[in-house]
Order: sequence, then structure tokens, then C-alpha cells
Amino acid sequence: MDDFDFQFSRQAEHVSVFYDGQFYLGQVLHVHSPTLADVTFMASNGKQNIFKWPQADDIDQVAAKYVFDSGFSMFPQNRTWFVEQGRWGVILSRWSAFNKLFVDADWS
Repeated sequence: MDDFDFQFSRQAEHVSVFYDGQFYLGQVLHVHSPTLADVTFMASNGKQNIFKWPQADDIDQVAAKYVFDSGFSMFPQNRTWFVEQGRWGVILSRWSAFNKLFVDADWS
């Protein structure tokens, strides 16, 4: 089992998801199976580790193979949210490792 072998198991879990060459943070809304879930995504506020919920919901079905980190906490600050202290660097590191392993992979 490799380090990125994720399976969906619970609602409300925070996840980091690869999409279109970028990564996005979201929260699991509904688990269809261990390999598929509905996720609502946050928008970057243009600054590192600052996010907000968009005015219009951004919900998509996500395959588990695109999740490279999970289980972190997010906290509100005014009208924005941030990843728990010390975890943002972990997310960036895992994103870098995920990119190196899978950037040339066939995602079909």
C-alpha cells in the first residue's frame, strides 16, 4: 500500500484534492463508497493558508485516488478559514510528493 492509498470513510472529514494540476481543500459531504464521495470545496483567498467558502457551493464527486491528504482541522478567523497550525506545511509537502509521483500518470 503506498502513502497515497486513501479511502473515504466519513462525512465532514477535511481533504486535500488534486484537480487540473492544482490542489483544493474541501469537506466530505456524502460518502458513496470507499472510492467515491461528494466534496464541497473552499476557495483560496489569494494568500497562503487562508480560505473561504464560496458564495455559490462548489460541490463535486471525487474519486479517492485524487485525495493526497486528509484528517486535518480547519479553524475560522473572521470570515476566512485556515488549516491548523503546523499542518499547512505537511499539506504542501504531501502535495509536492504526490505531484512527483503522479504528474505523468494516466488518470483515466
